[in-house]
Amino acid sequence: MELNKSNQERLEIILSVINKKLTQKEAALKLGLSERQIRRIIKKYNDEGENAIIHKNTGKPSHNAKIPVNIEEEIINTYLQEFSDYGFTHFYEEYGYKFGISYSAMVNLFKDNEIISPLAQRKTVKVYNQNMKKAIIEKSRVHAKIN
Repeated sequence: MELNKSNQERLEIILSVINKKLTQKEAALKLGLSERQIRRIIKKYNDEGENAIIHKNTGKPSHNAKIPVNIEEEIINTYLQEFSDYGFTHFYEEYGYKFGISYSAMVNLFKDNEIISPLAQRKTVKVYNQNMKKAIIEKSRVHAKIN
């Protein structure tokens, strides 16, 4: 893999330490790392060469990537139409994993769309209902101001 500009600069500093032009302490200050990190990178460079400088996640897709809208809609519609009596865990075990997202991503998707589990605790349902009442009152106030 080819080095980008920042990795190239990092490599030059590491090579300066190896060639005794810089101390580990100076290199650590320039790179914003600890001296121990510098020693670790030097050892890795001696074992792997230039590839040691490149982060191992470079070129891999992010796991924090946004779920595509069409998949979000499919998950929500499937849950509401076919599995609304299922708890979130049960839905995920039966069907949700097929979308290739994590359980927590699915739960966050439901929370963002104000979908609560039928197995939600009484306190959660109470808070949800209070928030819905506030939203309805606010909407009616805005509507009244417009008219």
